[in-house]
Amino acid sequence: MGNKPTIFFSHSSKDKDVLLKFRNRLADITNGTLDIFMSSDGESIPFGTNWVHKIEQGLNDAKIMFIFITQNSLLSNWIYFESGFTYAKGIEVIPVGLGVDIGILKPPLNLLQGFNLNSGESLNNFITIINQKFDYKFKNNFTNKDFALLVDNETKFSLQTDLSKLFKSINYEILSKYSNAEYDIDKLFFDIKNYLDSNSMPYSYDENYGDWSRKNKCLLVQGIKIVYIIESSKTQDNKPDKLKFSISPYNFNQSFDLFNKFMQFLVEKNWIWLHMKLLDDFSYVTEVEKISSMLSNYPDVFCHSKNDIGGFEFIPKGFKFFVFDDNQWKQIKEKDFALGISYDPAKATAEDMFEFIYTLLEQNIIYES
Repeated sequence: MGNKPTIFFSHSSKDKDVLLKFRNRLADITNGTLDIFMSSDGESIPFGTNWVHKIEQGLNDAKIMFIFITQNSLLSNWIYFESGFTYAKGIEVIPVGLGVDIGILKPPLNLLQGFNLNSGESLNNFITIINQKFDYKFKNNFTNKDFALLVDNETKFSLQTDLSKLFKSINYEILSKYSNAEYDIDKLFFDIKNYLDSNSMPYSYDENYGDWSRKNKCLLVQGIKIVYIIESSKTQDNKPDKLKFSISPYNFNQSFDLFNKFMQFLVEKNWIWLHMKLLDDFSYVTEVEKISSMLSNYPDVFCHSKNDIGGFEFIPKGFKFFVFDDNQWKQIKEKDFALGISYDPAKATAEDMFEFIYTLLEQNIIYES
């Protein structure tokens, strides 16, 4: 390193190409007045003398380490080792969330002051910190276009509120009667309606939805359509009544949180199964043995559902999931794959769901066709 102030980028080797673009842009904005050293994780810098020499070479003059928290780096304990090594040398360590909320970090990283990247404006935190640390006066010139440089797959980082770039439908269905259980869905439907009324929430209601002779009912509120299909009144059919929930992928965080509130009225049922279908530009890995192989490299994040072939669990959030053909029991030859996600609505948040979906993208269980 020369006489320039040095900052240190700690990151996963899998994020190297994306962060190299950002380093070059930061060097342009700061007019080449900084030495910006990029490390990698244990995959690129092995343990031993060479690793120590390379790290120390980057840290000799460094005043700041920005440690990039991504799904890739979270899957390795390397970030904790490298940040601890740096912190012990008296260097300021700043966690930076990229596609991951740094609020989920464990000690000791969660004790450090950091920030999340979610826009061009958030990138200007780098400029603010550099100006304060080195008494510079660079302008906040990062834009949303610069933020896009950080995105190796732009869809992944646009999922923070909007899943419509990935999913075409998100549905949930509950019947009034199953082989081993019964649910009072009439009460559930009107409990939801009463909740909307008591909280003065605007909604649309039709008590003769669709075919007027069927007496079906429908509610529409905040991107959620609830259709109450009444079969019991038709004596010639021996079918259970059903409630069908369609949740718009747009503004999903708002709709999902409201949907979970609705599910609190269904006290007999603790777990909910959502069915999520992708846009035509995306696909799921569908072979269970392939999914098993792909996820087996991350035993702290994924595991098998022991009593369900093809079922898996997302350990950090307690989700259960599987990929299935929705046409399997409909006597339709054309396959229509969906992701089934089971979770506890009393505990899950939209942020949990975003993290889960993002992780499936990172592991290529969901991929661009």
